[in-house]
Amino acid sequence: MIRKFFITLLVALSGIVVTLNVGAYIEARVKSVQDGELQENIDRWFRMMRVTGVDELSPYDLEQSLKAIFDTNTLQITLAKGLGDNRKIVAETSPTEGNLIVVDSVQDSSDSLVATGGDHWEMTIIPTDAYYSAKYQQAKFVVVVLGCVVTLLLTFIVFLYQWRTAVIKALVNRRTDELSRANHELDRLSRIDFLTDVANRRYFEESLEREWSRASRGKHPVSLLMIDVDFFKKYNDQYGHIDGDSCLQQVANALLNSGKRPADLVARFGGEEFVMLLPETDEGAELLAERCRQRVEELRLLHEQSEVGPYVTVSIGGATMVPNDGKSSRALLKAADDALYQAKSDGRNRVKFV
Repeated sequence: MIRKFFITLLVALSGIVVTLNVGAYIEARVKSVQDGELQENIDRWFRMMRVTGVDELSPYDLEQSLKAIFDTNTLQITLAKGLGDNRKIVAETSPTEGNLIVVDSVQDSSDSLVATGGDHWEMTIIPTDAYYSAKYQQAKFVVVVLGCVVTLLLTFIVFLYQWRTAVIKALVNRRTDELSRANHELDRLSRIDFLTDVANRRYFEESLEREWSRASRGKHPVSLLMIDVDFFKKYNDQYGHIDGDSCLQQVANALLNSGKRPADLVARFGGEEFVMLLPETDEGAELLAERCRQRVEELRLLHEQSEVGPYVTVSIGGATMVPNDGKSSRALLKAADDALYQAKSDGRNRVKFV
């Protein structure tokens, strides 16, 4: 806000400076134009005197001829006859308005007149400040109006630029936020199984390696549950793939609701198999596995082709290890898989831990 204020103030000051410079230029131009007009009137008077004959006119007539052409209210005009010691002022007007300007503002005729009698005539004019003031006032009014217009225009342009910059900035920020949200969503989708909305296998394997490395540094136990839906192929064959998908979704949701800690991870390992990664867990892993089995059974999903009961059930194999040198996370995965195989061999719908 302060920056915008100073920019606007700078533009306003620039407009004032431009106005002053333009005013000085116009003032000089006005003086130049009026001086030119004055010289034209001098030449005009001399041309008229050549025609009428200056020697034939009385001082009164000469004064009237000057008043007819010049603004004698703002000009001091001296009309002299002869040269040197014979020079004599024949006619002179005194201004009634303003003050005489300094000597360097005197206007001398660029022409002279030699009358028929051989006399030499010369005119000298000294303007007053009133001679220029009327034009100056008009010029100043124009300059002030022009300056105000320029300043307002510049201020408006700056305001428009700042407004446009703010709009663009807001648009960029909005697009950035949208892009950030889209990237977060893409990242989330890349970690989620599309069907069951739990973690996918790739994210599970990344999490397993990460937790295994962390446990290796801290010498903490890591537990892993491998969960298989019993006789799921027969369920798909009898009820169809749509009901089969719904079954997997409900099983996945039951497993999610069984976990108690944010660090616990449920993922779909493939087909009808799920895994649950339990960092820093040892004795409680088997109890959690049993709770998962019960939660699935409590869904009461009818499974007429199951060989262990009328409802959908799961078999769970689990393993717990503390990482040490030379042992990889694959050892934990194989141990849990072997335990699952043992649970299925012992009749399914049970938990087997090693």
